[in-house]
Amino acid sequence: MDYLLLHSEQCLSCETLLGKNPKRLKRCHYSKGNIECPAIDITFVIIDIYTKTAQALHKARILGNIDDELAILNKLKTKNKGFRQKVSEQLAKLT
Repeated sequence: MDYLLLHSEQCLSCETLLGKNPKRLKRCHYSKGNIECPAIDITFVIIDIYTKTAQALHKARILGNIDDELAILNKLKTKNKGFRQKVSEQLAKLT
């Protein structure tokens, strides 16, 4: 198991580390000389279910794996129209 060592508990709400949090803790930021700031090398990115589904569908298509593609499409049939639209938008970005 790997561990990510944080300079302080405040790192959990750092704009730079989280990639989108509006709160920025300037005095502990690496730009202020804090060499222990994890945001020097790391940014957390959360992949949502729409992106994961689109990536899996795209991979199945690229590999020509029709069984996986059909399984994903059959699961998508059970989802609401909004969900399918979001997956379609993400898939368009991949192709």
